[in-house]
Amino acid sequence: MKTWKLLAILLLPNLALAQANLTAEQKLQTFFKYVELAYVDSVDANELAEDAIVAILEDLDPHSTYISAK
Repeated sequence: MKTWKLLAILLLPNLALAQANLTAEQKLQTFFKYVELAYVDSVDANELAEDAIVAILEDLDPHSTYISAK
């Protein structure tokens, strides 16, 4: 399981309860800030964001893909 998925399973329920009135964008920003500040290891925020984009597109439909600038 990818690290960000495990983090989402563990942390998002707590964030959702505290941040129920935020937009989806604000929730993601809050999540990324929380990971950057509180996660036990250092994380590459850009890599985490790219993994999240790929996962979101996979959930939308099998035909959407993300091509990174790399």
